[in-house]
Amino acid sequence: MKKICVTLYVLAAAFALSLASCASSASVEKPLWANHDTLDIAYPRASYIARLGTAETAGAAATLAEGELTSYFSHSVTVGTTATQTLDSTGQNKSSLTREVAIRSAMELFAVHKTTPWFDKTTKRYAVCAYIDRAEAWALYKPQVLSHREAFSGYYDKVVKESDAFKKIKLLHACEEAADTFAADLDFMRMLSPASEPEFAADRKRLASLSLEMSKARLSATMRVSVKDDEENLILRSLTGLLSGAGYYLTDAGYAYQVNAVVERNITKHSAGGETVLTATPGITVTVTNGVEKLFSYTRTFPRVTGFSEAFVHKKLYAAIESELQNSFLQEFRAALE
Repeated sequence: MKKICVTLYVLAAAFALSLASCASSASVEKPLWANHDTLDIAYPRASYIARLGTAETAGAAATLAEGELTSYFSHSVTVGTTATQTLDSTGQNKSSLTREVAIRSAMELFAVHKTTPWFDKTTKRYAVCAYIDRAEAWALYKPQVLSHREAFSGYYDKVVKESDAFKKIKLLHACEEAADTFAADLDFMRMLSPASEPEFAADRKRLASLSLEMSKARLSATMRVSVKDDEENLILRSLTGLLSGAGYYLTDAGYAYQVNAVVERNITKHSAGGETVLTATPGITVTVTNGVEKLFSYTRTFPRVTGFSEAFVHKKLYAAIESELQNSFLQEFRAALE
């Protein structure tokens, strides 16, 4: 009887050890998230963005995992969107309007969670998974997107309602910063919550239409250029060349804007040593009107020109005016529309 009891005791002990061994194996079993091949099973891509980090210490593994998550967004969102619209302003000369939108390349991530470190006895390394719950992150990020959408829409609605081409161009320039910010938000949203993309489809179309709106505004800003006291149409050719080169359509009929330039020669004659000396203090004024109000004004005065013949003085003063127009007229004109 005593022998039977001893045998039963040994069997019970062996069974207990077997159970303990199974429990120990279960406790150290490799989690699904600790393997790149099964990471998507633990954290399905439709609901999570997850990345794995492994290192010799738990802290380093956690840092690497979060770094992998940041790298995913950086590589996915670092893109340049270029929209090119070709303008046929005269039927012969073509100019291209290229608008580049630089998307943010570095994102400050939020709503990042990390698993408890798991130690792999085989490799002697820790594994940590950093992950973002898409629904949770989108709930936190969406208010910012909606706020930037409202700011952009405020500008866009004004653009659509404005009938004056120059004023529309100015509004479009004012809209650029808000548009770029909102576009960057939407590109980040596409990475964070692809399921939310249809909600902003109309906004994508609005953003994409901005370059076309600019092209249409410039084409509708038809102009007629006239110059008073020109010399062999030198100033007329200079102004028309600058404006048509910038994409504006020039015509003598059915124009929306009048570009009026007045050359001030301010020539005086006096005698010096028995000879007639001519002195000029030249200047030019260029105004752009829509028939109701003055939209732009450009004025320059130049150093005095002295000579013994009218032809020489004229040549010098018109050369000075033409040179200055080439250097600064378009720069000021564009600045007035921004």
